[in-house]
Amino acid sequence: MERNEDAAAEAWPTEVRLFDGGRALRVAFEDGAAVTLSAGRLREASRSVDARRVAPGPGREVTITGVQPVGNYAVQLAFDDGHDTGIYDWPTLRALGAN
Repeated sequence: MERNEDAAAEAWPTEVRLFDGGRALRVAFEDGAAVTLSAGRLREASRSVDARRVAPGPGREVTITGVQPVGNYAVQLAFDDGHDTGIYDWPTLRALGAN
């Protein structure tokens, strides 16, 4: 990883906010970068085993119903389809927003 990538990976969030009735999550970082991710994209990106068992059906739009901090390194998101075990750390959220 290059030095500027290291700095980006270590940037702390300054804001985590739901938008559009829970259909999107915005994370702003102290270095000025910000990402806005759809609930569907976040739901699909969950790596938890539970996420794969309770995946929403095709064409089903999900919303984020809860955001809980996990230490100082991540957030745990709850979705309206019952999935609530996915943990998303800051570098993962930033990378999802870049892709």
